[in-house]
Amino acid sequence: MSGDIDAAHTCEVRDYVLSKVLVCHRLVLDLTRVRFFSCEGYRMLGTLKQRCTLADVEFKVLYGPHVTTTIGVCEQADQHARTAVN
Repeated sequence: MSGDIDAAHTCEVRDYVLSKVLVCHRLVLDLTRVRFFSCEGYRMLGTLKQRCTLADVEFKVLYGPHVTTTIGVCEQADQHARTAVN
C-alpha cells in the first residue's frame, strides 16, 4: 500500500484485507510506502491480527517509518492507559 491511512480510509483498507483472509493461509501487509498512518490505523492492525488469528492465517506487517512512529506513540498511550487503570 502507499499513500495515507487515516480515519477516513481505515474501514476501506480493513475490509479489503479481511476479504483476502478468507482465501489464504499467509498474509503480508506491506505498509513501507505509507506516508501517513493514523491511530485508527493502529486499531485497524489490532483488528486484523485478531481476525487472522481466529482464521488461522499467518499475518505479517512490513512497517515503514511513518507507521513505526505512530505505532510507538499508540503503544505508549495504551501502556499509560493500562497503568492508570491499575
